[in-house]
Amino acid sequence: MQHPPKPIANPPPKHSLPTRFAVHTQPCATLINVVTRNITFSLPTDLVRQAKIYAAEHDTTINSIVRELLQKTVTREARQRAAADRLLALADRGPYFTTDPASVRREELHERR
Repeated sequence: MQHPPKPIANPPPKHSLPTRFAVHTQPCATLINVVTRNITFSLPTDLVRQAKIYAAEHDTTINSIVRELLQKTVTREARQRAAADRLLALADRGPYFTTDPASVRREELHERR
């Protein structure tokens, strides 16, 4: 007479990822006292599927990915705007030289001292 197989001591949960996915643990910062708002996106089904896979492979959420991308974009544009403002401020100050470039002879520019 055969005995029924013994149950596994710690069976994996039904919702666990397939073993082909590597699990990576990354530090997570929690935003304390930051007011958040929920928003809704309309995205293509295939993009959502790919995002879910990417998030699972990187032990994160689609929400975190979108938040990071938006933060990078906003700060990058702010830095670009600030650099453009500095460049325009330099241009507003006018030329750095009071000498007319046409009045300088070539020999004077290349004269060795």
